Amino acid sequence: MYFLKCLIAEFLGNENFKVLLVHGNLSAVERLKNLRKFVAGKAIKILIASDVLSRGTDIKDITHVINYDSPEKLTTYIHRVGRTARMGKKGKKK
Repeated sequence: MYFLKCLIAEFLGNENFKVLLVHGNLSAVERLKNLRKFVAGKAIKILIASDVLSRGTDIKDITHVINYDSPEKLTTYIHRVGRTARMGKKGKKK
């Protein structure tokens, strides 16, 4: 899975999107550091989602959620894609 996430991030970076990785192979300190950089950015916000960010994370203005794998539980999927519909904003699935 880590290899796939890096390829997606590399592709998006090559297309001039700001990309930071937040995944389970990073320490909690590294994840938090990257998450803070992500939140502070002013570009289109694209989240490549995994279970490490599926619950308890509130990031404003995410426009796209990419599920690089299929969650095993429906509730996990709902929490992942719910990142696009926060605080009264409409989410959109494609």
